[in-house]
Order: sequence, then structure tokens, then C-alpha cells
Amino acid sequence: MSDMGKKVTAYFLLLMLLALTACRHKDLYMGRDSSSTLVLLVNWHLKWNLEYLIDWDTEWNPEWTIDWNKVIPTEPEGVRLVTETKDEGYRQVFNLPSGGGEVSLQPGVYTALLHNNDTEYIVYEMTDQVSSVTATTRTRTRSPYSENNPFETTVNPPDYLFSWYSEEFHIRELDEWVNGEEERIIEVDVSMVPVVFSYIVRFEFASGKEYINDARIALSGMAGTVNLSNRRTLDDVVTVLCDDAEVSDYGVEVVVRSFGLCNFDPVPTDEYPNGHFYTPADVRTFSSPSRAGRPLADDQTRNILTLEVALKSGQTKTFEVDVTDRMREQPRGGVLVIKELTITPEEGEGSSTGGFDVSVDDWENSEDIDLPL
Repeated sequence: MSDMGKKVTAYFLLLMLLALTACRHKDLYMGRDSSSTLVLLVNWHLKWNLEYLIDWDTEWNPEWTIDWNKVIPTEPEGVRLVTETKDEGYRQVFNLPSGGGEVSLQPGVYTALLHNNDTEYIVYEMTDQVSSVTATTRTRTRSPYSENNPFETTVNPPDYLFSWYSEEFHIRELDEWVNGEEERIIEVDVSMVPVVFSYIVRFEFASGKEYINDARIALSGMAGTVNLSNRRTLDDVVTVLCDDAEVSDYGVEVVVRSFGLCNFDPVPTDEYPNGHFYTPADVRTFSSPSRAGRPLADDQTRNILTLEVALKSGQTKTFEVDVTDRMREQPRGGVLVIKELTITPEEGEGSSTGGFDVSVDDWENSEDIDLPL
């Protein structure tokens, strides 16, 4: 199932730029009186999760059905190229449609960052170096959750986001083209890798599902910031609020987008082929406006899944589940299944057809649920 979201397309971007290859640097020779055309072949890795300790290809129940359009990211509509000269630090930003565009760069040594630019809730922190550009998501509050949890930073789910980074490349000038060429065309493959992933959350009810009019959830203990060059999550903690849960034939279903868990490096190595958690000794000194005032992840950080349901009685009921252990097994997307939830007739019966009223503050007490693993 992890490969269901993989799709390869070719986007042609006409750039006067060095070949952005997987190696650390490569020379692109430009004539004084001629132009070089780079054809950038973008390979979009449309993955909804990153396998870590759980392989959902083997654990997915064949009886489960889901609309995969809600889970698998779609191809972005445009891309943004950020280049920076190695010596002077001169930065240029180019926004290009998926069909491509022309960009002129002078001979020199550059770093480059490529990411999609069709996002709504993503906030970019442009630091002094391209290698330190980070992304976070917009904060929001939701009554009464925010009032009941005043020390948590609550945010919108991030849009699907992809990135690619080249540390160093050279553009050099030649007096003339080799073999009398007037134009040189270079094709380069670029792998755009996701930094936002999906959690499929299933709340399975043993009884009382028929009393639910509406549902929404919150997932705490998630990463608030991701570095776009190395795709590491930082250590600031946020709670993702999600209002588009759906009442299904088994209970409640929702897909939550997130950067994943804090302090995780997804880049595979020989020792850690599926990525690894790291100790962010040098991350805590990193500051930005978005991280100011946010709690930082430590051994006590918990992932609490909160389900709020609006009932036909006009009342609401809240379920809270500690899913920390399960989340540690799937730090970049996965599946959470909460079973045996109940709503009694005394709680749920009524004629109300409405959903949540944010002005209502007389919510019922939370019910803690043990998560069966």
C-alpha cells in the first residue's frame, strides 16, 4: 500500500542553471553569446506514509475501504526554485508553473532548493542560508479544545509539501561551444520527496454510532516544523486540529496530515534504512517567529488523540486515547485504529440534526480509552 501513491511525471522547466543532479556538484558550461537550456524532469514521489516499523502493505485489513483521493497527495500545480550564491549569499527566488519557465543565472557556485508553491497553510521561514529554510503551518484555535488545553499550540493540518535540495553546483563560462553547438540541452532527473504525510484514523464503535451527527479530532505531540533541505523535523511540538472527520458505517473516519513526529530524520542510511530518531543537540538553539513559545519535545511528550462527537441529543461526548507507542512505530504517516467505543442511548438519543456549536461550553467530561495494540 505504501507504493500506491507513487506516481512519476515529467515537468519541463527551462532554466539557465546547472544540472541539479544527485551528486554534490557538477559543471555546466555556458557560452557568452549562447544560452543553455536545462530540461528538469521532476519525479513526484506521491507517498502518503513512510515505512518505519510497520509495513501497512501486510497489515492492512482487506475488508477496510477508503477513498484514497483523501489520502494520497496529488501532483502540485507549481514549483519554487530558491538559489543562493555560495560566496556572496545572493538569493534569488523563481516561481514557475508546472509547465516550466525561463530563469537566468550568472556563472558562479550556487546552492538550490526546490519545493512546490501551491500551498495555502504552509508558512516558510527564510533564514540566512538556503539549507536552513523551514516550513511550518498556520496556528489556529478551536473552542473548547484550546480553552481546555491552554499550553498546547494548535495548528491547521499542513498542505501536501515536497522538497529537493542541492548543496553545491557550478556554472562556468566558455568562450565557445564544443563542436560549434549553438544551444545545449541538458536533461536532469530531480526527485521531489514528500515532507507531509497522512494518518488514517479509524474510530470503530461497538454501539451508539447511530447517534453521531458530526465529529472532529485533535492529535497532539506532533512536529511543528520541518527543514526542507534535509527533511528533518525539529523539536517544537504542536497539536493538529482536524474538522473534516466523517461518520462511516463503522464509526468515524478521518485523514490527518502532518509533518510527523519531532526529531526524526527520514533519509535512509546503511545503518537506518527507514530513517531514525535523533538527539537534536544543535536544534534547540534554532529560533524563528513560528517556534517562539512552543513547547519542545522530550521523553515526556505524549501523542493524545481526541475525538469529539456531536450527538442527536444535542450534547457532545469526548474520547481521549494515548497513542504514543503506536505513533513511535510510524513517525511519518500510518494508521491508527481505536476500537470498542460506545455511546449509550441516554447520552445520544434525541432529534437534533445539528453539528458543533462553538458557543456551547457545557461539554461532557472526557472518557479515557485504553488502546488495544
